[in-house]
Amino acid sequence: MKDDDFEQFLNAHKLTHKEIDLLHDFFISIKSNSYNFQLAKKAFLLFSKRMRLNPFEEQNRAKEFSAVIPLFRDVGSKFEQFGSGVLLNLSGKVFLLTAAHVFLDAKFLYFPIGNEFELAVGNSRHIVTDIHGNFFDFAYIELDIPLSSFNANKMEILSFSDLELKKMHTTIPYCVFTGYPHRKSTYSESNGDVRISSDLFEYVGLYTDDKEFYEENNCDNNLHIIMRYNLKRSTTRFGGNLRSVVTPEGISGGGIFTSRIEIDNFKLFENNPKLIGITSSYNKSAYAMFGTRIKCCLEFIAENYSEIRKIIST
Repeated sequence: MKDDDFEQFLNAHKLTHKEIDLLHDFFISIKSNSYNFQLAKKAFLLFSKRMRLNPFEEQNRAKEFSAVIPLFRDVGSKFEQFGSGVLLNLSGKVFLLTAAHVFLDAKFLYFPIGNEFELAVGNSRHIVTDIHGNFFDFAYIELDIPLSSFNANKMEILSFSDLELKKMHTTIPYCVFTGYPHRKSTYSESNGDVRISSDLFEYVGLYTDDKEFYEENNCDNNLHIIMRYNLKRSTTRFGGNLRSVVTPEGISGGGIFTSRIEIDNFKLFENNPKLIGITSSYNKSAYAMFGTRIKCCLEFIAENYSEIRKIIST
């Protein structure tokens, strides 16, 4: 960004000298790869609240987020959206990844393909605790639906190259929890026609590797992902309007992605995001969202698929 553009940017947002110094220190730290959590936290709050900037406007949404889908269950005579899932292609097999409690809370799971609802059936497993007593909340279904059906409906499906198996790099402090909050889902019937809509939301926050915080929440940094997130201090742009964020009930099973920083435009936006985990829960009192690392999810799947075990090991 040129000096004149920088001055114009600062004037447009009426930043104080203290805020200008904060942004300057923050961008210097990013460029020099000297990550500082407290500095990143202050800068993020300045971006999202004080400056009212949110990167994830609809026109900027990464295509990878489209692999996150809403999940429905039948309640009486109608469908209810209550969770989220991620579509992943591994060795030509299409897997639906989600949280175990979503998998267990419905007798049958449904998801949309085109204008139809498909029953999510196939080889499936779920895990809540492993033999060492570590807590998990993950499930998968190898869908009995050919890849061609998804392609025909132009549905986005992630592949192995869209995954990040390593721990979150400390110079990229932001991550994005994606999913479909059930409060934004609507159901209506008219003359026999059923209409259901559900909106994808992104929750952006700061990844933390604080060992004590993981232990306090019965998590392991090698198995889980925790994002510090304060719902009251967050905003989102949806339909062109700035508003408070919807409570993330219903995003369980959704995807967790890395979020990189575009420094030149002073915005956060999706720059080739990678899937790093599957959402498990949100704890309002702890100001945090929780998930299972995608590497752990793949290792669990690979127990039944030798060809996937080979992919992970390469």
